[in-house]
Amino acid sequence: MRTNNQVRVRTDEPSGFIGQRVSRIIRGNVMTHIITVNTGEDVSMKVLSFFQQGSRSMCILSATGVISSVTFHQTDTSGGKVAFEGRYDLLTFAGSFVHSETGGMRNLSGGMSVSLISPEGRVIGGRIDGQLVAASPVQILVGFLPEN
Repeated sequence: MRTNNQVRVRTDEPSGFIGQRVSRIIRGNVMTHIITVNTGEDVSMKVLSFFQQGSRSMCILSATGVISSVTFHQTDTSGGKVAFEGRYDLLTFAGSFVHSETGGMRNLSGGMSVSLISPEGRVIGGRIDGQLVAASPVQILVGFLPEN
C-alpha cells in the first residue's frame, strides 16, 4: 500500500515470504533463458531455432533492443505482407510455441508478434511474417513450460 510516497510493508508474513514463494513457483515450473541476438541477425529465426532445439513449450516473456526491419502479416494488402525499415525500439515482443506429436510426427506450432516505436513516436505492430532484423544487440527472456 502506498501512502505519502512511502511504501508500507506487510508485517504479518515472514520476511522474504513472497519472494521465496515466487522463486519456488518459477524454479518448479518455468525454466527461463536469455537469448542474445547480435546486430544484423534475424531475431525471429533465432527464437524459432532456439525453440526447435528443445522439447518443451516456450513463451516469450520480455525483450529489449532496437530493430532495423520487420515484415508483418497483413490480411488487407495484396500478398498479405507489409515491411518496414528504419530504426525502431522494441515496445513489446510476445509469442509462444508448442511441441505436439501426431502419428509419430513431431509438430511445431505458434507465432510471434511485436510492437515497435520509431524515433518520431510512430507505433507499428502486428504478427511477424518474415524477418525481424536487429539494429542493436537484442535480448529476449523466454520461459520453457513444464512438459505434459
